[in-house]
Amino acid sequence: HTWKMGQKLMDGWLKLGDELSLPLSVNGLAPIGAFDFSLDDARLKQDVWTLFLQEAALRGVLFRRGGLNFISFSHKEEDIQLTLDVCREALDVIQTALAKSDVAARLRTRDIRQLKRES
Repeated sequence: HTWKMGQKLMDGWLKLGDELSLPLSVNGLAPIGAFDFSLDDARLKQDVWTLFLQEAALRGVLFRRGGLNFISFSHKEEDIQLTLDVCREALDVIQTALAKSDVAARLRTRDIRQLKRES
């Protein structure tokens, strides 16, 4: 079951990349696979990831940047489809942002600076 659901999720991610002409990739094994964006520009890749995480979270699905997607026996086909539907919506935003070169402007985040303890 976990292999089937995980493969459905990974295949769906890659299909979305093809449909939207976005450089998407997957890593790992089906029950513990990871999504990725195949972008050479490190800053752009970081911003695209942040935008994806932001847009998915706004739609009720949480991911980790480059983190594994753990599939369990509780995941049903409907859960995977809902996840892929949310991915499509988030990727639609990314596709538009890349076309308009305004990915960073769409982020609703702040820079986090490393804090130093003073002795």
